[in-house]
Formats: sequence, structure tokens, C-alpha cells
Amino acid sequence: MAPSVGIASGKTMEVIIIGGSISGLMHGIMLRSLGHNVRILEQQDSNRADYGAGMGTGPQGKKFLQEYDRTDAQLAYDCPGFKFLGPNNETRALAPSPMYLTSWTALYYRLRGIFDGLSSPFCTQPAAAPNGSGTSTFDTLKKVVGVKPSSQDHLRVEIQDMADPAKATYSLDADLVIDASGPYSVVRASVVPSASKPRYAGFVAWRGTVPDTKVTEETSKLFDTRFNIFPMPGGNYCIGYAVPGKNGSLEPGERLLNWIWYTTVASKSELDAILTDRDGHTHSNSIPRGKLNMAVWDKRRDSIRPSLNKAFMELMDVTEEPFVSTIRESFVGRRSFHNGRLLLVGDGANLMPPNAGQATNNAATSCLELRDVLHGKTTLSEWEVSVADQGWQMRLFSNVIAARFLHGDFWARVASWRLSLFLRWLGLKRAVRRVFKL
Repeated sequence: MAPSVGIASGKTMEVIIIGGSISGLMHGIMLRSLGHNVRILEQQDSNRADYGAGMGTGPQGKKFLQEYDRTDAQLAYDCPGFKFLGPNNETRALAPSPMYLTSWTALYYRLRGIFDGLSSPFCTQPAAAPNGSGTSTFDTLKKVVGVKPSSQDHLRVEIQDMADPAKATYSLDADLVIDASGPYSVVRASVVPSASKPRYAGFVAWRGTVPDTKVTEETSKLFDTRFNIFPMPGGNYCIGYAVPGKNGSLEPGERLLNWIWYTTVASKSELDAILTDRDGHTHSNSIPRGKLNMAVWDKRRDSIRPSLNKAFMELMDVTEEPFVSTIRESFVGRRSFHNGRLLLVGDGANLMPPNAGQATNNAATSCLELRDVLHGKTTLSEWEVSVADQGWQMRLFSNVIAARFLHGDFWARVASWRLSLFLRWLGLKRAVRRVFKL
């Protein structure tokens, strides 16, 4: 059994988090609130392109924000569940599934405001850190090239300054290192060399956002509270919901309408054509906004126009800069290394297809359960097992959704059967652990 993180004596830890995205920031905020000194090393600068890409989270993500976000401004909104649309925007069915909807940009900048006081349109007046908090530092343009033990109780992080790449690397020591830098992390590769790189899941996501002032009132009203889904034949479906606008507002007239079209692409030649940008460069995973070959986009959109819903057709037609990304997945069961001094969290541990909206919830679950370890309520070994089990459950749920809407009823039944078996196994395992106090 891996030992728990060594703070039972109340020692203030020096913590380094590799990667300053959503998962890294969540863990940093939690650790700082417990009095630890946290330094986040981020390879990019502080500015993030405002794509307005939507994101949702479940109960754990909402719980995290309720506990740590002391800002008054609205960040997200409660969505009661799914609304299945027909071709003429009619409601075919409603399905309860409470979630908390926002955009990646809004959540990132709100978390930055909480962690290190960065002011932005999404967090104009960051609240002061609560009493008893540790220090927080967000170091940009810092690339981590390695992590190794420097003593029995410390790890040494080797860093390259991207602002001056010719400069020699330097190192920092830490009591605890958390790798939140994603599935292509060099740290992940060094501690889990057998872990494969993310696997293409067989489908892509075309995305876009539109100011709600650019669409009809009928379309705008569809996005007031619900998460809209429009299934289509031939391995396609669309989702859409409202997200904060450029000033962080969710008010009608100021918000954005976010849409995603998931579609299967099995042929490598077809995928390469989609991922070749307007300059002729073929990307490996995604084409950012502004670089898409619009002739390819027009052809793909027109191919589904006869079966497309009215609202989504309007959204796609008025989107000025759509973008596309492949859907990839990977999973690492082990999350703790170097006697509990190095932890793997976020997409590097569990990269899930986004169609179930569970990535942020997964990060929050990892964060809040790690807090229980630091409070002495559970062990690090229990945290590792729990987050891996829940991560696998979320993956299977995502596979059920993909199977249902992309591959038809038969494969949905197969995916649901796999999820049911896993949940039964998980329940049995937890019961055994309770009885035998394992």
C-alpha cells in the first residue's frame, strides 16, 4: 500500500503542480487553502484564446466551485437535463440529468482569479485568499523536462525556461509534485512507460459559438436552460447549450450559443483531409479557430443539411470560424508514484471522450478526494483506487452515449451491458472492502 502524503504532523508542504489548466488549478486551489505553498508550472503564457468552447460538469465540479469560488459574479448555470429535439425544433423527449454549464475560458479565468488573483472579464475582482492559506505562484513559459527523487522526502523538478530556451535548465525541490499536464506529458511517460498515447476514438467534433443576437428568437429560446440534443442517422448527432459571452455574462443578448457536431470518421484519408488546414498543413489532433479549410467544412456541413435540425442548421450557417478536433482517449490505472510524492491527475490519468461532459467532474472528484487524504480521513491508496474506479465508470458512461448516438441501438446495448457489469463488480468490490476493512 502506498503511504499517504506526509503531512500528518501538520507540516506545510512545498507543492509543484505541472500544468496550469483546469485540473491543475483545482488541485492548486485546494492545496493552497490547506496552508500549503503551491507553485504551478505552465508551458504556455497566461493568455488563453477565447474560443468560447462549452463545458459542463456534474455534482463534484459544482461542489468544488461552491466551496472555493468566493466571487459574486455568475460563472455557470444549472441545467436540469437533456432536451431531445426534432427536425423542426419540437421537443421529442426530456431526460433529467442535472449539470452545471459554462465555457472552458470562463472556468479557466475564474480559477486563475481564485488561485493567484488574476483579473479578467470573467473575474474582475478576485476575492482575497482565506485566512490560513499558503502562497500561490503561477509560473508561465516553464517546461518540465523531468522529475526525480532528490532525497527520501523530496522530488526534484527539472525545468526549462521557454522564454529563453538557450538557457540551461534549472531545478526546484518539492514535498509533493502533481502532474496535471495531460496525456502527452514527459513525466507520465517516465513513470508509466507502458501507457500508450491517446487512441483515436473513431469520431471527431466540429464546434462553434455564435452570439445569440445573430440567430432568430426561436433558436435563442431553445438554449435558455436545457442541454439540447439532436440525433441524426449515419453516425451523427449535435448538442448545444448557452455559455458565457466575452464579458462573462449569461444574460440574453450577451451570451454565446455553443454547438458541437459529433460524427464518425473511420477512413484515415478522410480524417487527414479534415485535419489539413487552409495553409495545407496536416495537424495530428485538431485545427484551431481561424485555420480551418472552409471548403472542407462547407462540404461536410452540406452533406448533413437534409437531415439537420432547423436550429443547428442556423447555428452552423452563421458561425464565422468553426473548428474541429479528433476525439481521443487513454486511461492509466496507477496514479501515485515515488512513495506518494508524485501524483498523476487530469487528462494524463484519464482522457475521456467529451460527449458525456465528465472531464471537469473527474478533476474535481480527484481533487476533493485528495483533500480527504490530506485531512487523514482516507489513505492515498484508497484515493488511487477510488479515482481510478470512478474514472473507468465515467469512461463507460461516455461509451454508452457514443454507442447510442453514433453506432445505433445494438452497440448501445452492448455498451450499457458493459457498464452494468462494471457497476455490479464495483459494488461487490466496495462491499468486500467494507466487510474486511481492506
